Amino acid sequence: MPEASPLAGIRVIDFADATAALLARRLADLGADVIKVEPPGGDPARRRGPFLGDVPGPERSLWFRYHQQNKSGVILDIETSEGRDMVLKLAAGADVLVETFRPGYLDKLGLGYDALQKINPGLVYAAVTGFGQNGPRRDYRSGDLVAAASGGAMSVCGLPQRPLKPYGEQASQLAALDAAIGVMLALRARAVTGLGQYLDVSLQEAVCTALDHVLPRYLYQSPGVVPGRHGSHHWNGTFAVSPCRDGDMLISPNLEPETLLELMVADGVRGDLDAAALTKISKYTVKHDASELFALGRAMRLPWAVVATPEMVTRSPQLEARGFWVKLSDDELGPIVYPGPPAHFSSIKLASRRAPYLGEHNRRLADPAKIWPPRKPIRTGGSISGGILAGVRVLDFTRVLAGPYATRLLGDFGAEVIKVQTRHVMPGVENEQGYFRTWNRNKRSITLNMGRPEGRALAMRLLHKCDVVLENFTPRVLENWGMTYPELKKVKPDIILVSLSGAGHDGPWRDAAAYGATIEALSGVTALTAFGDGPPLGAGFALADHVGGLVGAWATLAALAHRDRCGEGQYVDISEYQAMCGTIGPDLMAVLNGGRSPSAVGNQPEYDLETSGVCCRCAADDGWCVITISGDADCEILRHTLGSPAWMEEARFATPGTRREHAAELQAALETWTRGIAAPEVLRRLQADGLAAAVVEDARDLRHDPHLL
Repeated sequence: MPEASPLAGIRVIDFADATAALLARRLADLGADVIKVEPPGGDPARRRGPFLGDVPGPERSLWFRYHQQNKSGVILDIETSEGRDMVLKLAAGADVLVETFRPGYLDKLGLGYDALQKINPGLVYAAVTGFGQNGPRRDYRSGDLVAAASGGAMSVCGLPQRPLKPYGEQASQLAALDAAIGVMLALRARAVTGLGQYLDVSLQEAVCTALDHVLPRYLYQSPGVVPGRHGSHHWNGTFAVSPCRDGDMLISPNLEPETLLELMVADGVRGDLDAAALTKISKYTVKHDASELFALGRAMRLPWAVVATPEMVTRSPQLEARGFWVKLSDDELGPIVYPGPPAHFSSIKLASRRAPYLGEHNRRLADPAKIWPPRKPIRTGGSISGGILAGVRVLDFTRVLAGPYATRLLGDFGAEVIKVQTRHVMPGVENEQGYFRTWNRNKRSITLNMGRPEGRALAMRLLHKCDVVLENFTPRVLENWGMTYPELKKVKPDIILVSLSGAGHDGPWRDAAAYGATIEALSGVTALTAFGDGPPLGAGFALADHVGGLVGAWATLAALAHRDRCGEGQYVDISEYQAMCGTIGPDLMAVLNGGRSPSAVGNQPEYDLETSGVCCRCAADDGWCVITISGDADCEILRHTLGSPAWMEEARFATPGTRREHAAELQAALETWTRGIAAPEVLRRLQADGLAAAVVEDARDLRHDPHLL
């Protein structure tokens, strides 16, 4: 059967700003017809760097081009009666509407969910905001820095004495993937009930539900552990960044320590791996090139990794072998190279078109009813009693975090997930501790010894009654078991096999051992998560595993949607490496297309050069708040809030550019005010005046956060 697009025929109105641009992009990748609506003058994201050839321009923004692929683009002023009428006409024929406005804004224009549902009961309406549509902070301003702080990421990212935001607008990436999964679930539900629904996605919640060890340790250990910041050292000592002759290397001191010790001793570095282990390890690694140690680690199945810069990522032999770089033609600018998708599908054709020019498809608005005829109500009369995915059975061969998170998401929405376990488990990860419980809820459990023929035979018997097999081993495991996709297909022709591995199932690194920290280092994110010229620190939690898990759920839903249409299963080969590289897609595009390589920017926004971000110490011990100052208007608000201090009149703080250039001095000046006030009060005052600010919340704060409660 030829390749197909699982969302072909699905129509999407996209009002999303930079907060969730990736949401409609992931729907468009699967074949949805997405109309990106821009205001007069264009989406402000067109002014975001990096720019093609380092030359600014509304059509040269690589940020815009990466996030708006596969969409049509129109200009529409929804604050005019004509613009609102056009939205109503489009909504009558749409399946999905995506928006990121402040809560209540579209309601005031008569374009909110209640109004649109009356003309189109099947509409799926997805709203992505900083704090959601209700609760005491619903009207607070947000952004990536605010979400990283309020969601808990900055409590474990950075140095003990200084919080840091993970590089790459990760809060927006997580929220957009959450919302894309939600839209696909809602469309699946609509096929049963005939009705659309309202999806409310919060950046704060998207971050705090993707913190790896942070909440499990507080909720399940007694007394509750409040994890802190440990620089580049993994929270349990499993990983650390160590210098090499030509860069940095991620090493795993606690995994196969005897092997590492033997290597060190053979190289003349003596002593046990005691409290001073990292100092001793660095004496070993600094004698070698990072690429040399990475090759050695792969050969010995150790999850080591080069701490890659973006330039190194673009030269990756693994990404090259996987065909990750995609060249798209452009009539005016010439061919441009893009990072590709995070997964390979055997029977799904992913879209691959450049982003639209400003107003390029306005002609589509000439007769909306012609391009999108009004949707007739779907009269199914069906109901959902056991969850949206009730009736879907998943055989779960996953371990640790990325795979278990993907299957947990499926289980949360009603799939029957059967987790296959063994008595030989990893302590603290695959057992009955809080970490395991957090990432494996809503599943059944069986134990099979897959090393024996009897165990494999039982697994094949289960396969007859399953819809999906999801695994996150290295490729050699399924091959050794005789459970590759061709073999599974012989047993159940419409089976869906989803492989979620570190680097993918082909290429020179296919068999490399990898954890989330390994993939983050290889992707360029660890190198860029740093304070200016300081050492690479990384996220402080398994960010890559959460990104991989979300992509796993998205891809599984895509394969199920394809099977519903075409009746065939397929093989999905997900590379967590590719997924994580995608979170800094614009940066990689800059390098790929001859521009400057990005550098670490600390807590400054990566791409919005009109905005400054600071993280200031407050009155309480280890109390911190973040403040985002977007343009001169925010600067005037801040001046009023602080009572017009003399330092704000200095030339170095006069413009957005000079404020970014002197970010450290700006932070120090602001701390003369924040150090006398408790962090929650700083938050209250600044947000009351209309500035984006947040407390850096830790695990305890999140558990008792009044807004989350």
